[in-house]
Amino acid sequence: MATYRYLDKDRNVLEEHDFGTVQDAEEHRLSVLGAEIIEEADDSGASDS
Repeated sequence: MATYRYLDKDRNVLEEHDFGTVQDAEEHRLSVLGAEIIEEADDSGASDS
């Protein structure tokens, strides 16, 4: 399972969700208003400041 981020065109994070497959993540993007980019979240523990 991997965590995917949904971002708008300005790369603002709209949502984060865990999915078993990339296909599931891509299908969910259709329900995230304004989502234009999907990326796999880095699970290294780094946080935005």
